[in-house]
Amino acid sequence: MTARWSTSPTPIAPISSAVEPRPRSASELIDVSIQLLRRNAPGFFTVAAIAYVPILVVQVTLFRGMMAGFRTGNLAALASVPPGLFGVFGLVSVVWYCVCTGALIVASNDAYRGYTIDPWSSFQRAFPSTFDIIIAVMAKYIFMIVGFFCFIVGIFFVVARYFAVPVTVIIEGTGPFASLDRSAVLSRGIKWHILSTLALAGIIYILLYTVASALGGALALLTGGALVWLQIVSAIMTVVLYPLFAIAQTVLYYDAVARQQVPATAAVAPPPAGPVGGAETIPTAH
Repeated sequence: MTARWSTSPTPIAPISSAVEPRPRSASELIDVSIQLLRRNAPGFFTVAAIAYVPILVVQVTLFRGMMAGFRTGNLAALASVPPGLFGVFGLVSVVWYCVCTGALIVASNDAYRGYTIDPWSSFQRAFPSTFDIIIAVMAKYIFMIVGFFCFIVGIFFVVARYFAVPVTVIIEGTGPFASLDRSAVLSRGIKWHILSTLALAGIIYILLYTVASALGGALALLTGGALVWLQIVSAIMTVVLYPLFAIAQTVLYYDAVARQQVPATAAVAPPPAGPVGGAETIPTAH
């Protein structure tokens, strides 16, 4: 089985592994994720901007009145957008979300292995797996809905069991249902570890976003209620924080592989030839 993306015929090798592949605690995994984000910030932020800016442009143009209605509770403004247009936007957003998620995972994997992130290459290599990502993510969320109705706690079991979806689709080149099976194998015996890692990433995301939103709200008040500050701060924080979950999922995947001692089933193709960066080994406490 091989990864389904195009690569340069003359790939480069990393100078050294960016991350030493070994089991880590939840806090160490998040620390590694943050360090990867910091050391490869231009590449990650570019991928995130490419992902978010088109959605933002549509929101502030076609759906500007509807967004204002959400903030003010104006029902007439909410009804200003034709349902058909809203449905098309929703469908396109789902597809675009899966493409961008795949690109961020490719970028995260490149950073983990010590390669320089090439934003265009990240999208190019992720795009062929879009359909598989859509199916795998849909199946994962269906299981999550079922888990929610199983005394609510079932959703946490599903999140932990399928934590590596869609990471395995991208890194190992598996199909959507094979990626679910692969994730189930990788999560055996470490579900609490997985949940604690994802929860820690979520807490950091929420705290940083809340502080930034408060700052944006303060600027809006100081400028006479100009909501543009909230939009600007929200856009910046989305670009900055959006990659964090993809990086954490990728690092957590490699952690699970090391813990279960089950190597990846397919080699991951490197980015096209070019300068290598961010390849120094990231130190963490043993």
